[in-house]
Amino acid sequence: MLKFTAEKSRKIALSLFVLANVFLLGYWKYFNFFTDVAEKITGKSFNLQPVLLPIGISFFTFQGMSYVIDCYRKKVTPNKNFLTVALYISMFPQLIAGPIVRYEDICNQLESRQFTADDIASGLRKFTVGLAKKAVLANSFGVVADQIFNIQPDEHRLIVAWLGIISYSLQLYYDFAGYSDMAIGLGRMMGFTFPENFNYPFISKSYRELWTRWHMTLGTWFREYVYIPLGGSRVSTLRGFFNIFVVSFLTGFWHGADYTYVVWGLSMAVINCIEKATNFPKKLGKLGHVYTLLIWHLTLVVFRSPSITYAAGYIRSLFGLLKINRVGFEPSWYFDRYYVFMLVVGILCSTPVVKSLWIKTSGKLSLSSKDLCANVIALVLFAISCMYIMTSTYNPFIYFQF
Repeated sequence: MLKFTAEKSRKIALSLFVLANVFLLGYWKYFNFFTDVAEKITGKSFNLQPVLLPIGISFFTFQGMSYVIDCYRKKVTPNKNFLTVALYISMFPQLIAGPIVRYEDICNQLESRQFTADDIASGLRKFTVGLAKKAVLANSFGVVADQIFNIQPDEHRLIVAWLGIISYSLQLYYDFAGYSDMAIGLGRMMGFTFPENFNYPFISKSYRELWTRWHMTLGTWFREYVYIPLGGSRVSTLRGFFNIFVVSFLTGFWHGADYTYVVWGLSMAVINCIEKATNFPKKLGKLGHVYTLLIWHLTLVVFRSPSITYAAGYIRSLFGLLKINRVGFEPSWYFDRYYVFMLVVGILCSTPVVKSLWIKTSGKLSLSSKDLCANVIALVLFAISCMYIMTSTYNPFIYFQF
């Protein structure tokens, strides 16, 4: 008869819980993908009903696993109140698309929190900035990005191909950063402090640095619960590269059940390993920014493309290596005054320039005048966002699909 010590029982309970969550996530999110792979391998059609993806499953599943793992590690004290744990996992502001909040970040706030008029005002301003990022910037860039990616790569002139991927890059950034700001703002209005999810990723000097600034809560999750348990960087060089490949592959596959996400994750692993082995981005100096943005946009083509074949053709069109069979639209079709203005605003706001300007300007004002200016700016942004929403068609957040 097997005898279980308390530690063995804890390990078994942890393993069962993690496996159950991985199984449920795998079924809901990847059943259709693996069915498609099996049909291609066997040459048979199983005629199975497609599984519909529950919205937000990638986020609340990770939060649930982090709670149990942290309890096992004794980093947090298990909460005996079921409703409190349920509140943590199903908290609506960030439930659908993050940021991924670990239990230790808000465990005290779940039990006791205070929120003041200043918290509500600060949260409203944060929410409004996020709304403007989505409704004004992301949706504007999305129109052009969708138009360009909806035609074949051999219809792109070089400048149009670059405009398409740059537009998508800005759309993705403002779409997700906007949602994160809205979630953080809503949480703040209710007395919760959620972690920031973006830190100006486009100013990075290396691809590895960019990923420490982009979707930071996801990166933290994989580092804490996958990379470090595998040994992190404290192992041999070869094993360290293996760990990077595992995390990068899982990061890519987490984003979606498609070959493009797998290839995107693996390409990210190759780049990270090369940078870690050579450390050459530091040797580039200021050119590191150019290198990082180039690599980012090239890999992003794979992320956005409907297929690997399309991505390969699109990348060739970026360098003028693809024969143009027929031109879709001339560059002048996209480069009107409005879009050029939006590009300038989008690029500036993706850097710390605007924030630095606000800090310098507001530093000369009294506290009451500073709050008044911030509230006026928020009201203007809210009004503009409402106008954009009323005049646009339905445009969901990109990360809802993940």
